[in-house]
Amino acid sequence: MHKDNSGKTVEQSCSAPLKLTGKLLAKNTVFNLAGHLIPMVVAVITIPIIIGALGVERFGILTLAWMVVGYFSLFDMGLGRATTKFVAEYLGLGDSKMAGRLIWASLLMLSGFGVLGTAIAILLTPWLVNSVLNIPSFLLEESIDAFYLLAFSIPIVSMTTGARGILEAQQRFDIVNYIKVPTYLTAFIAPLMVLPFSHSLFPIVAVLIGSRLLGLLAYMYFCMRTLPGMIRPSIPDLALIKQLLSYGGWLTLSHLIWPIMTYMDRFIIGAMVTMAAVAYYVTPYELVSKILIITGSVLAVAFPAMSMYAREQHEKFMQLFDRAIKYLLMILVPAIFVLIVLSKPILGIWLGKDFVIHSAIVLQLLALGKLINSIGQVPSSAVQAMGRPDITAKLHMIELPIYLVMLYLMVKYLGILGAAIAWTIRVAIDLGLYLIIFRRLSSMLSGLKPKFKFDLIVWSAFMMGAGFLLSAVTGPAVNIPAAILMLAGSAVICWHKFFDNDEKDFVRNFVHRFFRRKSPVNEALQETVDELKSEEVKV
Repeated sequence: MHKDNSGKTVEQSCSAPLKLTGKLLAKNTVFNLAGHLIPMVVAVITIPIIIGALGVERFGILTLAWMVVGYFSLFDMGLGRATTKFVAEYLGLGDSKMAGRLIWASLLMLSGFGVLGTAIAILLTPWLVNSVLNIPSFLLEESIDAFYLLAFSIPIVSMTTGARGILEAQQRFDIVNYIKVPTYLTAFIAPLMVLPFSHSLFPIVAVLIGSRLLGLLAYMYFCMRTLPGMIRPSIPDLALIKQLLSYGGWLTLSHLIWPIMTYMDRFIIGAMVTMAAVAYYVTPYELVSKILIITGSVLAVAFPAMSMYAREQHEKFMQLFDRAIKYLLMILVPAIFVLIVLSKPILGIWLGKDFVIHSAIVLQLLALGKLINSIGQVPSSAVQAMGRPDITAKLHMIELPIYLVMLYLMVKYLGILGAAIAWTIRVAIDLGLYLIIFRRLSSMLSGLKPKFKFDLIVWSAFMMGAGFLLSAVTGPAVNIPAAILMLAGSAVICWHKFFDNDEKDFVRNFVHRFFRRKSPVNEALQETVDELKSEEVKV
């Protein structure tokens, strides 16, 4: 702030641009990964206890409640990601005033869409519970009450996506995960808290929604602490509303098409083959889908950073793009290699011989497809960061009919193997198209083009080919030692060929801190607390 000639305080529209460092991005990626893994571990421990206490029927309805709360985020109409993109862009320019105005426009629209979603959910609840879902008669009354209660959580969930996006735009993933992890854990802990008093769904759902509300309040509090410019509400600007709705509308269209391309394969398998075939296909699919936790952790950090660099700092933008692909390949290729080589032992120990016979090759193909899909999300996020979400929606609209025809023919003649082949071909086409489009957009924007390391691509292809070959011609007695040797050799190759000097220094410092027995997470938590305590309000 400064004072004019009359002595009154005048708000400055600009502040220092937000600065990003490689260390900050790496730390935030670790935070995101931990934020995904911790709830998974708790779920594995608590779900058997919950099933035993509630019974299968009530637990089934509870899982629907979890799913509904998660999918309520669709009512944000793409505004959550739009908020992250544009707030990051304005902060990169040092324009905190415009960032604050955009935030209030976004939050008001999110609350409005959330209220609309509540009204729709209330109207649909009787039909959904009584006609669509096969709910036992003795659970109908409490199920209706629970779903009515869930309807009122839609504005909470919608506004949470916006508030979290504000913090993500500032690269405050430490705060995001300190709030997100306890909130997600409550989904599994809430039933355990309620069970000593009641086995009804209504109080369980109430505790679940209460935790979401507390999470929203925490997000809003820290948004105001880290971005003081949003403390003063402002009248929404029509241009900002159009900007947000235009960007978010294309994302919403993509989100509507995406579930069809993701889940149609299992419906076609169930209709054309058998329901047993669905199990043989879906089980390895869900296993390899966990890989996306790593991809999501990296790209959640990379997207706001790309948005910040896309307008003016083009060299940094391209550098971040190249590094995101490099890091994902170095992390995912060894993991996919292990899944391909050890697919039969993994399925045999986990699920038995029948799954080895029917699902091993499916698991291998889907694992390869998930690697391709993960890499494809980098140019997809980059294109959206450049302000072109319409490209994602248009590609999905073009790909959908082609994929459905290919899926039908492949399943008809090859069964679940054909479904895995069709899905892998689709994501490979998707990756190729995105790379071509991104290369042209980046060349038009700045004259710069992505720099792919040829030796990194060769190493990745070699590892995939070696994985399929080892699995086909050898057994576990040879596979396991060979896999260990190849992974060790890959670690050496990655360290000497693909790591830059600053990346090597970061790894050395991290390992040094770890063996000094100082928890990096605890240090980061203390660092966050110290920053918030010492932070001065700057507008």
